[in-house]
Amino acid sequence: MTAWLRLPIFVAAFVPALVLAGFWGQSVVRAAALAPDAKCQKLQVKSKMVYGREKVCYDLEKQTNFRSAGWPLGWYYATDEVGYRMQIQGGCLKSLNITVKVFPVIQLRGIYKKKTKKCARKSILEHERRHSAVAKREFKKLANDIKKNCHQAVPR
Repeated sequence: MTAWLRLPIFVAAFVPALVLAGFWGQSVVRAAALAPDAKCQKLQVKSKMVYGREKVCYDLEKQTNFRSAGWPLGWYYATDEVGYRMQIQGGCLKSLNITVKVFPVIQLRGIYKKKTKKCARKSILEHERRHSAVAKREFKKLANDIKKNCHQAVPR
């Protein structure tokens, strides 16, 4: 079973716990068949973070909140997907693999697309990439936190 969800970072950490709760809280018949068994081995949980290629766009002026943000020169954001794959053997949840995919985007104002603005574009990109480095560390922590929360949610 594989599923991909687009979630804000603060919600993504709770997804595996909800999935596991839903898994164990199925109908009475299914719940009886999948109830934790004394023969069940320890749950194997793996998590990883996949940081996609950075995308650079020159459409910052088209953002709805562009003017209210003080006319920025560049903007960094990342979208994420949290995916999970479960393996069930008999009545036991054998493994859970979680992947956090991150897609970073840097938006610049349209004027920086011109060849005459190379130096300014370079300095703005360097600044925005510092935001990207911080986000990358945080998403890596998220993947590790999800793994830790899953081990706590499924006691053996």
